[in-house]
Amino acid sequence: MLSQQKLIRKIFIETGSKIASQKYVHNVYYILEIFINSILASFFPAKCYICRNPSEKIVCKNCEKNIVFIDKRVGDDFFICEYSGVIEKAIKLLKFHKRIKLGLFLADIVNNHNPYNNFDFIVPVPLHKNRFRERGFNQSEIISYKLSKSTQKAILNSVLFRTKDTKHQFELNKKERKINVQGAFETNKPTNSIIKDSTILIVDDIYTTGSTISECKKELIKNGAKKVLSLILSKATSCDIIQNDGGQE
Repeated sequence: MLSQQKLIRKIFIETGSKIASQKYVHNVYYILEIFINSILASFFPAKCYICRNPSEKIVCKNCEKNIVFIDKRVGDDFFICEYSGVIEKAIKLLKFHKRIKLGLFLADIVNNHNPYNNFDFIVPVPLHKNRFRERGFNQSEIISYKLSKSTQKAILNSVLFRTKDTKHQFELNKKERKINVQGAFETNKPTNSIIKDSTILIVDDIYTTGSTISECKKELIKNGAKKVLSLILSKATSCDIIQNDGGQE
């Protein structure tokens, strides 16, 4: 019987995650969730996670049709969807109700709409350790995995970490959001040699004012990255949309 550590690594390899080092493997909870959901699916009829109508797919065709795609690049930032309707509900169910299969659905969207070819590593926007402990996983890591598989680029989820347990961005105005995340991120110094002179692709689930992405980019560039791009699953059309969610954490 495989040890827990070996089993976790086996699952990551099977899902196509290219891991730079064993120490980067730490998301146990959502992997176990996948197994539990698979067992439950054997006993209960499959339903769409969004509308709850019968469906063999995680998200039914009707709900998929209602996703509002932006597919817009602004400088070095690329936005895939509008944060509304189906995408909004999917993100909330993933983050706050641990619907991990929706994370894989969102990961497919990120992978299929990625416009970038030339980058070296993928860096998901990190959660603070308190938020990670509470949730059990980082949603930005989950939505990065299919992209890692198709591009064969490693996910470096221990290169950048959040040093401040910041307030939820949705509680603040634009000026306060910028202040809230100032100095909130640092690189893991021993990994600076890995990112030196490289092009990094940051992945995140929601973009509000851009303060979080801006701080991440600044820290990575300061510590050796040559260029930093971002790929954002969804963009809020109004700060009001992020109510009761958390926005960029």
